[in-house]
Amino acid sequence: MMETPRIVVGLLLILIVAGACTRSRDLDLLLGDCGDGVVDGFEACDDNNRNNFDGCSSVCRLEVGFVCQIGPDGISVCVPECGDGERIQPEACDDNNTLSGDGCSANCVVETGWTCGVASPSRCDGQCGDAQLVGGEECDDGNAVGGDGCSTTCRLELGFQCAVEPLPSTCIAECGDGRRVTGEACDDGNDTEDDGCSEDCIIEEGWTCPGRVGEQSSCFECGNGRVEKGVEVCDDRNQVSGDGCSATCTPEPGWTCDNNQPSFCTALCGDSRVVDSERCDDGNQLDNDGCSETCQVEPGWLCDRPLNSPSRCLRQWVKRSVGVSPILSGSSSVQAGTEILFFGGGKEGEQVVANGVVYDLETSTWSSMSTTNAPGARTKHTAVWTGEEMIVFGGYGSGVTKTPLSDGACYNPTTDTWTALEVPETVGARAEHTAVWTGEEMIVFGGVGNSDPLAPRLLQDGYRYRPDAPPDDQWVPVNSPSNYSPRRGHVAVWTGDHMIVHGGATLDLDPNRSQRNLHETFRFEPEDDKWMLLEDPLLQERHGHGVVWTGEEMIFFGGYTLEDDGIVEVAISGGSRFDPGTGEWTDLPPGGEAPTARVRPGMVFADGVLMVIGGQELFDPVVGSQLRLSEDRWQRMVDEGAPQVSKVAHAFWTGTLLFVVSEAEYGLYRLSPD
Repeated sequence: MMETPRIVVGLLLILIVAGACTRSRDLDLLLGDCGDGVVDGFEACDDNNRNNFDGCSSVCRLEVGFVCQIGPDGISVCVPECGDGERIQPEACDDNNTLSGDGCSANCVVETGWTCGVASPSRCDGQCGDAQLVGGEECDDGNAVGGDGCSTTCRLELGFQCAVEPLPSTCIAECGDGRRVTGEACDDGNDTEDDGCSEDCIIEEGWTCPGRVGEQSSCFECGNGRVEKGVEVCDDRNQVSGDGCSATCTPEPGWTCDNNQPSFCTALCGDSRVVDSERCDDGNQLDNDGCSETCQVEPGWLCDRPLNSPSRCLRQWVKRSVGVSPILSGSSSVQAGTEILFFGGGKEGEQVVANGVVYDLETSTWSSMSTTNAPGARTKHTAVWTGEEMIVFGGYGSGVTKTPLSDGACYNPTTDTWTALEVPETVGARAEHTAVWTGEEMIVFGGVGNSDPLAPRLLQDGYRYRPDAPPDDQWVPVNSPSNYSPRRGHVAVWTGDHMIVHGGATLDLDPNRSQRNLHETFRFEPEDDKWMLLEDPLLQERHGHGVVWTGEEMIFFGGYTLEDDGIVEVAISGGSRFDPGTGEWTDLPPGGEAPTARVRPGMVFADGVLMVIGGQELFDPVVGSQLRLSEDRWQRMVDEGAPQVSKVAHAFWTGTLLFVVSEAEYGLYRLSPD
C-alpha cells in the first residue's frame, strides 16, 4: 500500500527527465485539476474552488469536521459533520453524538429549554428559570432566584418541597424539618402544637421563637415569669414594653433587671436615658449639677428629657442687674421683636421720670433712648406697639399735684428718634386709662381727667388715633357708652376684631362713700362704633388687676377690692377666664399653689400656660405661679435665684423664656415642662 506514491513520484521524474516542460494531458488525468468542479485523479473532493475551511481544501482534500458528497452536477457539496464533536458553523452545537433530547439535536441545533457552550464538543445544560424541566434540573419555578425553594441553578433547596408537575415548579417550605426558611415564622423540627411553633410553622400567641434563617427555631414563652437560659435575659411575668423587660424578654435601654423569678427591673440612673420614675439623667450620679444622684431634678433647675442622650440641666432663673436706669412703678413697656421698650414711671407728684430704655433680648444689653423730642416725665400712662413704633400717650405729669396729660409721642427704635403727637384739645387729658392697638389704630378709653384728688373726674369716653390718616382726621371720638359707668384702673384687650373692657373703679353716687369697684364687662366694635354689655356671672368687683389675651380667651387676676365705705383698698387674689367665642366664664382654680393676693401683676401666656408674676401687696415671697390650662392646676415657680418683683412686674414671653423686670433687677425664667 505504501509503494503507490513512490511509483507516482517515479513516473513524474521520468516525465520531467524526458523533457516535458509543461504538464501533459496524461498528467492532468493522473493528478486531477483541483477547483474545476470535477472529482478526478487523486482528488477526494472538488467544490469548484480552491478555498480552505469550507470542507474541501485548496488541494481538494477533505477537511476535518466535514463530509462531502458529489452533487448532480458533479461538484462536491461539503457540510459540517454533525456528531463528530467539532462545532463548525453553521452548527449551533455539536456534542459528539447524533442523539436528541440531550440539548444538542441530531442535526446540531440547540433544543428548547437548553443552553450549549461554544467549546467543542458542545456542553449543554438546562436553561434554569425558563419553566422547562430538562437535563439535570431538579426543579424550575420560572425564575433564577434563590431562597424560594428552587435555587439559581434549579436545584432543590434545603427546607423546601417542590412539585415538578405542572410546570413551572411550585415550592413550599417544608414545615417541621428543623430549618427555618422564607415563608416560615419558625421551624422547631416538629409538627407539635402548643410548643411555641405550630404545625404550620407559625409562632403561637404568647411565645417567642428567635433564630436565623436556615437554622432550627428555639421557642420560649415570654411573660411566664421564668427566665429561660440561653433565650431569655429577663422575664417580668408580662409582655409589656416600657417597664424594663421588653415584650421579647430582653432588658430595655436605660434599665437593669435582676435574675429573680420573675425579674425585677429598675431604672439605671446615670446611663443618659430617662425612664420610669427618673425626671432626668445627665450621665452621672452626682448632686448639685441639676440632676441628682437618684436622677431627680434639683430645686432651682430645669432639665430636659431627650430620648437617647444625656439630660441638659440649666438654672430656671437667671438674675441680673438693670444697668441703665431703674424701671419705676407706673412705667410703660412694649415688646418690639427682640427688644423690650420702657418709658417713664414713678410716684405721681414725686419721682416721675422721662427716661426711656431698651433691652435687647439677643445680646442681653441695655441702652438709653434718645431724649431729643421725647415726651415729658409721666407715670400711669399707656404705650402700644404698632409694629414699627411705640406710641406713648397721657398719664400723670411731674409736680406736686396729680395732673393728667394730653400729649404723647411716637418712638422708632430703628432710628432712635421721637416724633411728637399732634393731639387736638378736644381729646383732653387722661391718666389711668387703657389703650389697645388694633393693627391700624390705637383706641384709648376711660381714665382720670382732672387733678382734683377730692373730686376726681372719671371719664367714660374714648378716642381712636389713626397714625396714617391726615392730621385733621387722626383723632376720632369713640361713641361713648353713656349707660356704662366712667372708670379708672380697668383692663382692656384686643381680640382681633373688637375691644373687651372689664372692671375698674368709679365714683360712688352715695356721698358717704368715695368710690366703688365694678365687675361689668363690655365690648366695643370699631366697625360699627357700638358698645355691648356682656352677660357674666356675679364676678368679684375689682380694679388694678392684671390681664392677658391668650388668642382665644381674656384672663384677669388679682387687683383691689374696696373696704370701709370705699376708702380702703385691699389686694385680692383669684381671677376668671372669658371666651368671647362661646360667651363662657370660668373661674381660675383657688387654693393650692395659686398666686397670693396682688395688684397689677405681670401676666404672660405661652404654650398653654398662664404665668402670674410679682405685683404690689405681695405677701408671699414666692415670685409667682403658673397655671396649665389643660390641667386647671397651679404650680409655684421656683424661688431660688428669682429677682424681687414686688412692686413692678413687666413680663414678656421671648419664645423660649419668661422675661421679668423689677425696680432694681431683672430675670429670665425657663418654664417648667410639667
